[in-house]
Amino acid sequence: FSNGHAKYFARGAGNVENEYADSRITNVKVNDKGVLRIETEWVNDRGASGSDTYVARFQDNDFYLIGYDGMYNNPPTTYSFNLLTGKAVTVSGYAEDTKRKTSAIKKLPLKKLSEVKIGEYKCEDYYEY
Repeated sequence: FSNGHAKYFARGAGNVENEYADSRITNVKVNDKGVLRIETEWVNDRGASGSDTYVARFQDNDFYLIGYDGMYNNPPTTYSFNLLTGKAVTVSGYAEDTKRKTSAIKKLPLKKLSEVKIGEYKCEDYYEY
């Protein structure tokens, strides 16, 4: 993965201006069911940081994105998207003020992993929840 930087792994259509000053892949693993998990960490040009996990499965001779988890530090927020079931869970706030929201998201055709720019693609930018 060429120094662990996501831009060397990312493939996709179109030019996307990357607001993330540093985005790198920290872990890639495949479980015993053949599900691929790509974990990243990032810092944007405004100093915020977080992590993203892209979950894909192999079908029809390609990997397809089936899930995405994102974590942001300020304010503390986590997103979890299950693109197979059409559910999104958002947890935000500090310990005493934590809010949890489960939402239905519109089920769209699954994206090929080759169409997803790892380290730049955020499900919350594409799905209403």
